Amino acid sequence: MTRLRQVSEADIYHVVSRGTGKQFIYEDDDDRRVFLHLLRTSLSETGVELFAWCLMGNHFHLLLHGDITRISKCMQKLCSSYARWFNEKAGRVGHLFQDRFYSEPINSDSYLLTVVRYIHNNPEKGHIAPTNAYPWSSYREYVR
Repeated sequence: MTRLRQVSEADIYHVVSRGTGKQFIYEDDDDRRVFLHLLRTSLSETGVELFAWCLMGNHFHLLLHGDITRISKCMQKLCSSYARWFNEKAGRVGHLFQDRFYSEPINSDSYLLTVVRYIHNNPEKGHIAPTNAYPWSSYREYVR
């Protein structure tokens, strides 16, 4: 059964996807680079815009702009192509991602800024690295 998603009037969504059973979805920096390449490809093919991103060990956060149908297609392309690549590389089979992606609609400027901060502060909140030192988010793109 398809779960109905809440729709954003501004077509902006905070999107999160996690590894099955809290499994790590990136084993090394090469995995992260492949994921980002596949993300760029999926965005380009679906016309979805990326406002912010952060790759954590067992999940990722994206702030996306586009209608929910295009975002769903983008996420399906991204997650299925990355899971196929990761499974082939790791010699494993089965689901890499837990359930479908989570999406939260963003309907105000103040909440948009809150979500950008939340995404960028995720590594610090998770006691991984200070926000300004973490290489796997769009934070540095914002401060340049």
